[in-house]
Amino acid sequence: MSLSVGIDSACDNAGSRLTRADSAKFKAGVLSAAVSQNDGSMIKGAKEAFEAAFGTSLDKLGFAKEVVRLLDTQPDRRRDQGAPDLIHNFALLQAHLAALLRRASDEERGTRRDRSLSHLVADFTRDYPDAATRETGSLTLYAVEGLADESRGGDALRVAVSTIRRDFELDRDPLRMISDFTTFLERLEALRYAARLAEQHRAENAPEIRAQ
Repeated sequence: MSLSVGIDSACDNAGSRLTRADSAKFKAGVLSAAVSQNDGSMIKGAKEAFEAAFGTSLDKLGFAKEVVRLLDTQPDRRRDQGAPDLIHNFALLQAHLAALLRRASDEERGTRRDRSLSHLVADFTRDYPDAATRETGSLTLYAVEGLADESRGGDALRVAVSTIRRDFELDRDPLRMISDFTTFLERLEALRYAARLAEQHRAENAPEIRAQ
């Protein structure tokens, strides 16, 4: 945020509490020094400089509202040279917050899916510890597929289920017993992690947002 935007927003937030003479005390040099002393934080610097100049507090929420109001109402020709960067950074912040909300929603949905999947796998291994027919295994995998949503994790789960179904020939001779049942159980257990690993890979490779 530019100094002039910070000054105008702080003074507008104070409103009727300040006279014209009071506002004249709040100069760019004063604010610049306060921002530097606060590791470049505009809001911390503005609060410190404002309180030192006027002996009254600067409300953080009110300050933010005045910044937005100033950008919305000020004609382009009068905008400070730092305004475009500030607008760009606000857009980045909005996108970042939206991404955080989506991630939180995805994590909650993934937690519910993983919990249900764990129950399915645990029920199968308890009921069929030593052997099961191909039909029984296939029905369990259909139930697992029903938990897959339209996400990267859901896609990974469907691929893993399809691979197990093919490798153990579950769609052929449904009354035959599943061969190499120990390996089948291991693959079934591994389904618990297929979706999570895919989602973790996506999160690690998410693009970084940079402010100007």
